[in-house]
Amino acid sequence: MRYLRLIIAILFSAHLIQAKVTVNFFVDYNIMTFSEFDKIVEFNASHSIGQYIEYNEIMPVYLVWKNKNLLDLLKDQITNDKLKFFKLDRSKLLKNKQDIWFSQEKGLLQDKIFSNIMDNSNLIQITIKTDHINIFNFIEMEKVLSTLSQQTQNKEINFDLDLKLFLYSKVNNYLELLNRFQNINYRFFIVSDATYKASQSQIKELVDTVYSLRFKKDLAPNEKKIFDLSILFFTLKLSPALNDILLNLFPLTSILPKRYQISSTEYEMNDNKYITLFDKENFFTFDSDTGYLKKWYHYKSGTSMINFDSLIERVYIASGKNERFKNQTCMDADYSRFPNGINFRLNYPDDLEMDKNIILQNNHLFISYKLRNNSSRKKYYILIIENKLSPSLLNMLLELKSNICLYKLSKKNKFVDQLDTFTRGIINMDTGYGAYIDTYNAVDGMEIFKGFYFYDHQVYYKFSLYPYENKVITLAFRKLHYSESKRRKYLEKNFDIKDQKWGDCEIQ
Repeated sequence: MRYLRLIIAILFSAHLIQAKVTVNFFVDYNIMTFSEFDKIVEFNASHSIGQYIEYNEIMPVYLVWKNKNLLDLLKDQITNDKLKFFKLDRSKLLKNKQDIWFSQEKGLLQDKIFSNIMDNSNLIQITIKTDHINIFNFIEMEKVLSTLSQQTQNKEINFDLDLKLFLYSKVNNYLELLNRFQNINYRFFIVSDATYKASQSQIKELVDTVYSLRFKKDLAPNEKKIFDLSILFFTLKLSPALNDILLNLFPLTSILPKRYQISSTEYEMNDNKYITLFDKENFFTFDSDTGYLKKWYHYKSGTSMINFDSLIERVYIASGKNERFKNQTCMDADYSRFPNGINFRLNYPDDLEMDKNIILQNNHLFISYKLRNNSSRKKYYILIIENKLSPSLLNMLLELKSNICLYKLSKKNKFVDQLDTFTRGIINMDTGYGAYIDTYNAVDGMEIFKGFYFYDHQVYYKFSLYPYENKVITLAFRKLHYSESKRRKYLEKNFDIKDQKWGDCEIQ
């Protein structure tokens, strides 16, 4: 009996030695501001640290646009089992048919996007409990871990970590702490702090349009691409307003004209009026209040060239050569339309009048600005025309490819990543589609910025006008497409277009 007690004591002691505390860390994050995300992904999970990221569709989409190398690293970490994804069970929150529909559409989108980086069958599904302890700084975190490391019983404890601990390069402190207390099992869960959920009225309006469209006709493959982009915009909340999403469906509800015929029509939607210009291949949509180009689809391929406000003009005026330029806001706008074009009349302060004429002809969209100085003094002007180009956006968002390059109008080096006097277009090298801007007047400067899934291309014109003098500036849009045979030798090159300027872009 004495020996039996000794054996039991030894076995019990061995159990205590092997006993470990499991600490679950949860951090709410916003992927757009999570500045140290790359360090979390790069962290080598030695010994007993498990890292889990919530299955959030915006994350891989954002990463491939922001940092292509980081997405590849993410794939490697998943393949090597150093990083895992999990889903939160939110099914109990769904109470009506609209929410269920939205959840199902979002689930299909998630599966499609994540299929590019992992096997969806490896997902972990968890329900977050509410009994979490909040950790606000690394000092108290160290004290907690020190106490837990001395525990001799199996325990599982949940902690909520403040997001600020991982911003401004403080994430190294977190990694060092985990390495100091290696007798604890760690599981680090990165949880989305805000999941986008459309309102019931928005879902109902979109569903009504979608079902109306589906009952009217079967969608052709090119129309299906436009339709899919609309749903993707809605579920990812890439567009700020429902109108911007419903505008995508205009080409699908219009009877396109016969070959070489050009038409224009007007739509009223939610107290806003939109004008469309379309021919056999292109479909352009304009805002009647501002004259801005809202959408541009190459209809035959279902490719979207512009998805956000473009043809935005900004005017700066100075009364003297050495005086400071002031930005002028359009006071009012009026328009008239004809079968293949639109005329916008824009009135600005400081006696400036501007006509914006838009004509669709020969597969080109021609835009001319006629500025007139109605003052009795000579004035100096800066006109900036801003365009947000995003060719083949559906491909970029779903296939997680963003090999975008600039197009240079020259016999050699057509695909580049640096602005110069001949650089006017943007091409998606994975599809060969792109948009090109022809400028018929000398350009003083150009800027290009990497925006949110588009490139912001700005063109600068600088000039002066005497009293009652006019100035006409003309440019044109056209679609570009290069076959794979013409792109093949460039496909291995990883173009990296950074924010850059060419020429005189200063506003004094």
